[in-house]
Amino acid sequence: MHRRKKSRSIRFWTKISGWSVFILLGGVFTYFEGAFVCEYTPIIIEGTSQDMEGTIAYVINLDRSVKRREFIMSQVMQLGFSTERVSAVDGKLLSEEEIKQKVDLDSYNAFLGHTPELGMIGCNMSHFSVWEAFLHSCYRYALVIEDDVSFNSEELRTIVSELTQTSDDWDIVSFELSHKGMPLTVRRIKENNKLVVYLTEVTHTGAYLINRKAASRLWAHALPIKMPIDAMLTRGWEFGLKFTGIEPRLVHQVFGDSEIGKTTYASTQDSSISVILRIRKIVYKAKSYTMRFLYNLKLYFQLRSSSSNN
Repeated sequence: MHRRKKSRSIRFWTKISGWSVFILLGGVFTYFEGAFVCEYTPIIIEGTSQDMEGTIAYVINLDRSVKRREFIMSQVMQLGFSTERVSAVDGKLLSEEEIKQKVDLDSYNAFLGHTPELGMIGCNMSHFSVWEAFLHSCYRYALVIEDDVSFNSEELRTIVSELTQTSDDWDIVSFELSHKGMPLTVRRIKENNKLVVYLTEVTHTGAYLINRKAASRLWAHALPIKMPIDAMLTRGWEFGLKFTGIEPRLVHQVFGDSEIGKTTYASTQDSSISVILRIRKIVYKAKSYTMRFLYNLKLYFQLRSSSSNN
């Protein structure tokens, strides 16, 4: 009898110890760098749903990219939305002082394992300008389009119009992405398309629809730059946002690499530091992938449950 009680006691404390280790490791995993980068805190969103209406399309285009401007504007004007061109920031024209002010080089190096490209910095700043302009506008939704993409205007207009009529399922909807992303269908959009969440990494910011809540929360933590803009957009767990996409994808890149500039800002680190950075990058990626998978899986079940109740 005594042995049996002792055996039960051992099993009990072993179980408790196991859970304690699990909780401790989980806390360490989520607290330290990689899982949470932007240190999100809620802020007041400009405007309310009562005094906002409609959708505005923003086109990001370098002043010197005239051919791209003509190409993309011919498509965007067919959408029928109010349209505004935003002059893109040319990363190659940024001074070293501007870069030091706007980029957290230490965090960027630690998290991604290399120095930022000037094109990345310019791209980030261009999207930040769009979010700021949107938040100061009277529109409820913004369709953000880069000048190196192509799409069927009628098809995109139809999908955007339906999304804005049923907006509880998303905060950001991406129409142009790279990588498969392991999509899970939330619901059908029209006959041939689906609103999805992605369990694995997707990249690119060629075209996306965003609401004021998402623009406000992202813009509040835009600077200093700690990562590429497409990585920031997809980290819904940091901002309490629903990042989604449309499958099959409606928008496609046609011009290749961005003209904003791809020159690397800083010199390569020495070999000993590079090894450390590579290890930290692996840890960062692992944590980001895990948080994305778990958060979006939870989001999927929440959205599916909401859809079935409606």
